[in-house]
Amino acid sequence: MLTATLGLAQPPGPSPSQTSGPWNTNSGAAGLSQPDPNWSSDGAGADPWWMGVPSNFYTVRIAHAALAASAFLLVFPLGGIIIHVSNHPQVVWVHAGIQALGYIVFAVATGLGIWMARKIDCV
Repeated sequence: MLTATLGLAQPPGPSPSQTSGPWNTNSGAAGLSQPDPNWSSDGAGADPWWMGVPSNFYTVRIAHAALAASAFLLVFPLGGIIIHVSNHPQVVWVHAGIQALGYIVFAVATGLGIWMARKIDCV
């Protein structure tokens, strides 16, 4: 009988739990990842970039993701399905209304994404 054990290779140096950096996160509410507030990029106690974001930044991030995903995974496909399966005489207008709703939902999600990027100086 042949048996083998698969182990993950560990890089040399301290274990990840002993290191500090912006990639280390603390689990927040609902399992959301939030940056480690004890880390400083220059070691002199200066606030990292994420310390200056508004208190609602993580809530806006969730809304941005939920709206964009729902537009592309629910609303746009629903408009496409309706035009194919319905034989209603006004199906084109129903389809157009649903697609317009999807466009508006995604435009709001895009606006939230731009707002977040501006808050962290990415644009």
